[in-house]
Amino acid sequence: MNSENMILLVEDEAMIAMNLTMKLRNAGYPISKIFASGEDVVRFAKNRNPDLVLMDGRLAGEIDGVEAMRRLREIHKNLPIIFITGYTNESFIEKAHELSPVACMTKPVNINQLIGHIKSVIYRQ
Repeated sequence: MNSENMILLVEDEAMIAMNLTMKLRNAGYPISKIFASGEDVVRFAKNRNPDLVLMDGRLAGEIDGVEAMRRLREIHKNLPIIFITGYTNESFIEKAHELSPVACMTKPVNINQLIGHIKSVIYRQ
């Protein structure tokens, strides 16, 4: 992995964010920045070019992960996003799929599968 790759994590549950960050860092995929709300990551991405976003479905703030993905895609059309959610409502997950994420994963996340998806994005660039 290139140390210049910018991986953003959007997760409002601090323990989950810390756990994922630690596991990914140990695997050689450091998280560049963590956000608890969709609004914050969208605001940040307006002036940056992230390489990958790991997006939770339910977030703090006014918008959920699906809406945050939609807004991020308006800014960066081909931005790779891995959607991660514990929310299993079928219509919610369908809306996420319509935005063509790299993958849709459910919590608890299988870290090896997540790393596989991250590798596929990073090595494609």
